[in-house]
Amino acid sequence: METIIVLLIVSLMLWLIFKILKGITSFLFGSSSNEATSYHDVGAIDNEPSDLNYKNEVYISFRNKIQKAYESYKKTGYNIELHSDGDGFTIANGSLSDGNSMYMVYIYYDEQNLSELNDPFCINVSYGIYFDRRNYNDYKEQAEYLNKELKKNLLFYSVDLVEGSNLGIYYSNLLIITNGNLCEKMKELGEVELFKRLMSAAREFYYQGQEIYGDKETSSHDVGAIDNELSDLKYDNEVYISLSNIVRKAYESYKKSGYNITWNSNIDGFIILEDGSLSAGSSTYIVHVNNDHRNLYTDDPFCIVVAYGILFERSNNDDYEEKVEYLNNYLYTGAKRPGISYSLSTLEDDNLGAFYCNVAISNDDSCKRMKELGEAELFKQLMREARAFCYGGQDLYSDKVLRGEKNSSN
Repeated sequence: METIIVLLIVSLMLWLIFKILKGITSFLFGSSSNEATSYHDVGAIDNEPSDLNYKNEVYISFRNKIQKAYESYKKTGYNIELHSDGDGFTIANGSLSDGNSMYMVYIYYDEQNLSELNDPFCINVSYGIYFDRRNYNDYKEQAEYLNKELKKNLLFYSVDLVEGSNLGIYYSNLLIITNGNLCEKMKELGEVELFKRLMSAAREFYYQGQEIYGDKETSSHDVGAIDNELSDLKYDNEVYISLSNIVRKAYESYKKSGYNITWNSNIDGFIILEDGSLSAGSSTYIVHVNNDHRNLYTDDPFCIVVAYGILFERSNNDDYEEKVEYLNNYLYTGAKRPGISYSLSTLEDDNLGAFYCNVAISNDDSCKRMKELGEAELFKQLMREARAFCYGGQDLYSDKVLRGEKNSSN
């Protein structure tokens, strides 16, 4: 049995790595799946760079492309900053604070050829997430683990500190080298649209890495089902009792196997801290029985809700409120997924808020899947689903920000 579990975990890891590479290839060289990325009318601007740092044809070519893209983004109102040496630019998504993100494009000079490139110059496209520097070692460990798993010279993760602040930044990086496909795509799309796709690919690479590392964390415990009767039931309802039993059994199993888990009787459920800490940028899972008296999720008033949450500084609450409004509107009017929603909450006695993706599961569905998988494995899968929807929502909103759109109600 242990051998089968190990093989399943390895297979999942390989599948996720393949998904990363396939997704990035689609971003760069497939047809654009979202024509709305042309919301800004951005054209190439002829602007020859001055004060070149190197006399190298590849470097000069890359420098021209980056400068033209920068001028075009700046002209259309992006929150963009040119690097002091002129070899790159940064686009900020919000303020410089925990949990916020940014994109960076710059010329990378691999003088020691650590990436085993034919030419020492390439373009580095990065997606970065800010975090409290007290968590530096955790993010460093994550980057080292993912780099070891991927073993790809042109795709890697890195960690750095932000000077003059208490922040660090965790990057997902794509190295872009000179090749026929790149030149063809640049001629076809222009510098701006090409860099949009590259930045989206870097962001996708970040989320896929989060999935791989998250699965490594949740797969490290051997969880078995435990029979445990409930007490202090809030409702005399068969569905509620059935769901409460399922959640309680899963809690006892996770607790026995060493998870950082807490039972909360107020919500008839449990909370798992993914990295064991309460700080901006860290994440959490919540599983609880929900009394859906308005039937927002399912036909029966009782259902199980599995939520994946990302903590943020409460000073950024307005940004997250806008994100929740946009995503819920998209789900209800566009995607029409009534069993999924996004929400916010605040942590008592702390300067933190939490951004949640909630996945609801009915009694019939949970019983059917539980018979096949068992309580613990069922909730592992549901937690992965909630995490995937959370990252998917982040993708949707980041694309909206890049396009410069406002919420329809604004």
